[in-house]
Amino acid sequence: PAPAPLPARRSTRTSLPPSPNKRKTRTLRAATITKSIKSSKTVSEQQKSTLQRQIAIAKRLQKNPRKTFSQEELLLEAIHSTEPENQRWILGRKRYKEQEEVLSEWNKWYGRKRGGD
Repeated sequence: PAPAPLPARRSTRTSLPPSPNKRKTRTLRAATITKSIKSSKTVSEQQKSTLQRQIAIAKRLQKNPRKTFSQEELLLEAIHSTEPENQRWILGRKRYKEQEEVLSEWNKWYGRKRGGD
């Protein structure tokens, strides 16, 4: 007796509709098609939420526009506040360096001596 023929194999592959960019259709598994559809939906949802955030930011900026300073205002601020602050910092730094120098000289002469040496 001859062996019974095997049943026909069922395919798990389906094909996507033809893409306008490609001439041939690709054969893909059903799971791949499902994942592709889900990911394209996710991407479009992300793009929508990004667009909504950008719109909200634009509206917020329209409500509170930044003040643009004139050249005169910037120069006055530099003269009255920034430059004096810088001078104070530089003088403080010089004072600190001079103290360090005096302290190192003192340590050189007196700091290393010990009782009985």
